[in-house]
Amino acid sequence: MQVRSLAFLAALSISALTALPATAAGQRFLTLLSSGDAEAQAFSLILANEARGAGHAVDLVLCGPAGDIALKAAPAAATRP
Repeated sequence: MQVRSLAFLAALSISALTALPATAAGQRFLTLLSSGDAEAQAFSLILANEARGAGHAVDLVLCGPAGDIALKAAPAAATRP
């Protein structure tokens, strides 16, 4: 399951990164993050940061277990490498 989800995330990140230059500058991106999986959270934040770096406005919504990364005292599972 882990290998399959990692492969999916890698494919998603590659497709999203190649799609960014094709978008008009200044577009708004909405990222909804609800997964408690640290890898999914990291990839989502990396992609959002890439979009922001390309000059796009990025809104990030943290739902459910993903909201733990915004806490001052985040659980260890949310901050592990």
